[in-house]
Amino acid sequence: MKFTLNTRKVLEFNRILNPLQNCLRMLVSKHELISLFTLFFLVYNLNMRSIISGDTLPTSLLPFCILEHRCVNLDSFGAYIETINNPYMFRQIDGHYLSQYPIVTPLIITPLYLVTYILLKISSCPIDMFNPSFQSIVLLMEKLSASSIASLSCIFVYLSIKNLTNKKIGIISALIYGFGTDTWTISSQALWQHGTVELLLAAMIYITIKNELLENKLNYVFLGFLSGLYILNRPSDSILALPVILYIFLKMNKENIKWFFALVIISGSFLLIYNIYYFGNFLGGYSSLSDGMELNMEVLSRLVGLLFSPSRGLFIYTPVFLFSVFGYLTIKDLPNEKLRFLLYALGLACILEIMVYSIFFWWWGGHCYGPRYLTGILPVLAIYLGLYMNKVSKEPNRYFKFLIFGLIGVFIIWSLFVQFVGAFYYPMGNWDSKPNVDENPQRLWDWNDTQIMRSFHAGPYAYDSRWILLFHHGFGNIYNKITKISNY
Repeated sequence: MKFTLNTRKVLEFNRILNPLQNCLRMLVSKHELISLFTLFFLVYNLNMRSIISGDTLPTSLLPFCILEHRCVNLDSFGAYIETINNPYMFRQIDGHYLSQYPIVTPLIITPLYLVTYILLKISSCPIDMFNPSFQSIVLLMEKLSASSIASLSCIFVYLSIKNLTNKKIGIISALIYGFGTDTWTISSQALWQHGTVELLLAAMIYITIKNELLENKLNYVFLGFLSGLYILNRPSDSILALPVILYIFLKMNKENIKWFFALVIISGSFLLIYNIYYFGNFLGGYSSLSDGMELNMEVLSRLVGLLFSPSRGLFIYTPVFLFSVFGYLTIKDLPNEKLRFLLYALGLACILEIMVYSIFFWWWGGHCYGPRYLTGILPVLAIYLGLYMNKVSKEPNRYFKFLIFGLIGVFIIWSLFVQFVGAFYYPMGNWDSKPNVDENPQRLWDWNDTQIMRSFHAGPYAYDSRWILLFHHGFGNIYNKITKISNY
């Protein structure tokens, strides 16, 4: 009798659960892009804190300056900037406080700040960094904006691989890209330029693939607009835009080439004018980049370090991308000649990108988690990995297929673990600063004291209680204010 009752309960539970499962499956299937974006966005925010850097402070403040004062300087935060011990991230020129870094990202994310800005005005919260509530809102908006940019880049990576292979490979590759690389621990956690580099490059690759499936003048317009932003967002990464420009010339359509370059000029003109007006040169605050370059015998060791250093190497933090090398060799199997050219050229651009960063004597990227400087090439490596997994999935030899996917699986697990440590543990253990890695770069080669394992052994980093307080007090006060206004 007891067994019958339990069986009846199970059947009743399944009767209720099955429609819910079917409903969820239909919802995900019908709205796959929204579902994927939501998944990435939620996971990126699970640690309930920002992994911020001084580099990202100007970017997090500029949208408020744009909305409040209709300007691209940071003069309204001047008093706060003067209290910073080493305000290297700002430049003071002709009495104006400016961002040391390009302002492409602040311009792109300003629309995301509009609702928050309106709520701040309704609640009479001062836009002042000396105000604790506003400080918390700045942190929250930085994290939400960064995670939105990173999540959107995952969507474009998914769409690119889906069109080159199939939906299943596209989803797997996008998940590896989103959770097994510095896209999680760098791009989604703070407003570094790297997140925008990934987003713009992934979008350009997808539009190019889409254009080969169905050519449209709008595709050239979008490619031109995005290319102008991409080149000026992070000049040291602009090498990766060259394959797209070469693809445009390969199409040999004068009218579309004109549209492309017209939009490059339109999207880049404001930023060029800004750089020339304030900084007196085309590169803006990046004009001093050449000061950090050293072309000497150490270039080779830096190159190896960018790929295999125990505390900065790309293939140490994301070893699954070792299989991307094999993916590059499968490009020849693609039927479309122009796409083959694009993907081959992107591989060469990635190699040049790594070589460029090996010329910098601070190739490790300062205080950060993992190979920050190589974040820009991650969308390309994810596509190559997808191509290789697609080829292996069609391999008739079951044992070979099992072996390769088994190795890929092991490397995926390690890659996910490394990024999980970065999101939930780093900077516990203070690996970057004890002793200071910028003053002791030899530590980057110490296998007995790696950034990954010291952070992990130090234990999880506590979530930021200001997030809870902000939602409870900050947005609670805003809600009460709106309620009073509507009642009135």
